[in-house]
Amino acid sequence: MAKRQTFSELATPGVPLVMPCAHDSLSARLIEMAGFPAMAISGSGALAARYALPDLGLAGLTDMSAITRDVLDATSIACMVDGDDGYGDVKSVARTVRVNESLGVGALVLEDQMRAVKRPGQSAAVSVVSDEEIAAKLKVALDTRDNKDMWIIGRTDAYGAQGLDAAIRRAEMYLKCGVDGLFLAGVRRPEELERIGQAFRGTPLTVVVYGGQDCPSPPVSELHAMGYTQILYPLALLLPMCTLFEDVLKGLRLAATNGAPPPLPEDEKRARFLLGKAVNAENWLSLEKVTGEVLE
Repeated sequence: MAKRQTFSELATPGVPLVMPCAHDSLSARLIEMAGFPAMAISGSGALAARYALPDLGLAGLTDMSAITRDVLDATSIACMVDGDDGYGDVKSVARTVRVNESLGVGALVLEDQMRAVKRPGQSAAVSVVSDEEIAAKLKVALDTRDNKDMWIIGRTDAYGAQGLDAAIRRAEMYLKCGVDGLFLAGVRRPEELERIGQAFRGTPLTVVVYGGQDCPSPPVSELHAMGYTQILYPLALLLPMCTLFEDVLKGLRLAATNGAPPPLPEDEKRARFLLGKAVNAENWLSLEKVTGEVLE
């Protein structure tokens, strides 16, 4: 398997790094097959897909690292991982960094939401921890990593709890701690996104694309022009999967109860080809030929 590129190597001037989020090994393999040089693992998406759990602080390092291990085993591209709040105090943060670094994670995101009242994804945070607590966690994370090629990205959810000014102030504090990048979560308004970009231009800035008709996100080109260098699509794969699964299951249920014809993929041949390619079926089958040649 090819050596993963680091985020420093992928940070090409003038080119945004667009990353779909994987929720399992198959989605990760498909992201790589599509030609993306990097991906992310969203806590909300991965926990929903693997454990059917909301991202409310219910899962720990063991749960998330199991997902990360599977995803990285199946791929060779760079990966940004949601490290939550480090799953506890500064000791837990140190262990979180060590585990993720050993797995080959390229960037670890650490946040300041208060775990007892954590809200999932980009929902408005109820509360954030003190400056002292998150600063201590970030400093421990930076000191613990063995290789500076693994980025530590400071995420603040202060916007939802305290407003934009508070989020910017906290992000400025993160930079003083020495973080490699910033993520100011929950911001959706274009004028506020632009203000953040102006405040931190030149720093690796992560932004989430929400999509949806109620609050459409600016296109990638506009976000990059604002100053964002890492652009994430957290639920671009998982949300369509949910509606598709429901539709197919309804069709199967009807077929089972009233004799309706079972639903078939619109392009079954293409779907089977993609699945076979994603699981590398031909390569595994070729090993059987090797066994036969040896016996001969």
